[in-house]
Amino acid sequence: MSVKTFWESCVSLMYPDRCLMCGNVLGHSKSQFCLCPDCAKKSIFLDEVPTCRICGLPLKEEGARLCLTCQTHVHDFDRAVSCFAYKGRSRQAVLRYKFSDRRELCRPFAALMLARLQPFIHNMQFDAVLCAPLSMNRFRQRGYNQSGLQAERVAKALDLPFWKDAFEKPVETPKQSSLHYADRLRNVRRAFRLSVPRKAIEGKRFILIDDIITTGATADALSGLLKHAGAAYVLVATIAVTEHKPQEGETEAASDEAASIIF
Repeated sequence: MSVKTFWESCVSLMYPDRCLMCGNVLGHSKSQFCLCPDCAKKSIFLDEVPTCRICGLPLKEEGARLCLTCQTHVHDFDRAVSCFAYKGRSRQAVLRYKFSDRRELCRPFAALMLARLQPFIHNMQFDAVLCAPLSMNRFRQRGYNQSGLQAERVAKALDLPFWKDAFEKPVETPKQSSLHYADRLRNVRRAFRLSVPRKAIEGKRFILIDDIITTGATADALSGLLKHAGAAYVLVATIAVTEHKPQEGETEAASDEAASIIF
């Protein structure tokens, strides 16, 4: 047995990887995605099904290229892609990562995101990786920005600069999950500002990372700032996309924070 193999075996015994969805022990480095066979089989990987060519929503109509929303709504980003549909076990995994201080889930989520981004990286040269910001109060409460953790790992793997503080969120806004569809759009319209000079943005292509995309309101607000400053292309990458987009007068059924589970 080599020294490396022996060391990995010791690490596996002391700190075994667990499936990011069900929590079952996998053993160290059994899968870079940290998914057990059962969860992998039950998961819907969005690179394996037809999705909207703009927002990344799974499509139900055979032969369709755009979802109903993107047929009538113009987004500020050029393309959005996600790893999973936001439901079932994948939803619970995102909630643990986001609200339960499960920062170690960044590693498998980043691996999944990198795999999802490969076709785009292969066909286009990007200049930097950015992340959706948290307000100061929200950051103090949570202790970390899950999107920033993702973006830092993705940028390092792609050998791209990570612009950690490209955006600021100077005002505290209500949680998006508690709002009606139209209120989501208004809620983030002036919530963010750009913290880098226009000259650094002009003509550049960016990967913008967030955890979940629902209506695309946050992604649009941030992408709009980049496009207004002269960005050439914005690719939004998220862990999950909600399959159902709330319409006017409709809110999500339950609070995401209340639904989080710790194992």
